[in-house]
Amino acid sequence: MNFVKATTLLNGGPTLGVLADALGVTAVSLSRARTSRSNRFYRPPPDGWEAAVSKLAREQASVLNDLAAQLSGPKRRSRGPSKGTRRRRR
Repeated sequence: MNFVKATTLLNGGPTLGVLADALGVTAVSLSRARTSRSNRFYRPPPDGWEAAVSKLAREQASVLNDLAAQLSGPKRRSRGPSKGTRRRRR
């Protein structure tokens, strides 16, 4: 596991597009459901949104639990100095 992969998993939660696909609606309709009720473009959330969000949240939780387990497992020895560091000559 490297930094890029780990942080991509951490920040890679479901997008509005993924949620829209799960609900069978457009991302625009979800964006409008997320606006303030006083906004003239507001629309109510689609039916079944709770179940869809719950399912996606459980899937993301599983991904994050796996990531945490990988990162907290046994430490591996470093392959040498990090970029930008030098070894001291003797």
